[in-house]
This record gives sequence, structure tokens and C-alpha cells, in this order.
Amino acid sequence: MIKVLPPNDSGLTLSSSGTITINPNGTLNNSVTLRVCDSRGTDSSRAVTVNIAGVATSGANSTCP
Repeated sequence: MIKVLPPNDSGLTLSSSGTITINPNGTLNNSVTLRVCDSRGTDSSRAVTVNIAGVATSGANSTCP
């Protein structure tokens, strides 16, 4: 484990589709999607997907807690 962050008190919610494990060569064990939400709901939220090569793409997010 590299870093542990304290709980977020800004009103943002960050969720992940799984654990992010970065290999020594910079690749990931599996693709992962990070979802960022706030009090405005799903319409204003974003999803960032990182593939196993470490390439990130962002787009609309249809899932907010």
C-alpha cells in the first residue's frame, strides 16, 4: 500500500468497480472504473475507466449512490 487518504468531507463520493493494483511495469491486473458523484446527482457525475495498459478514458456516469 502506497498511501491511505482520510475520509472525504467535501460532499464528493468516489467509488470503484474493484481494487486497483499497479504492476511494476505500469500495467494493471484488471480494468477498473472510478465513479465520481456529488450532490447534483447522476447528470453531473463522471466515470473514469482505466484499462490494463493504464490508459484512462472518461465519460458519463449512470451510477451514483
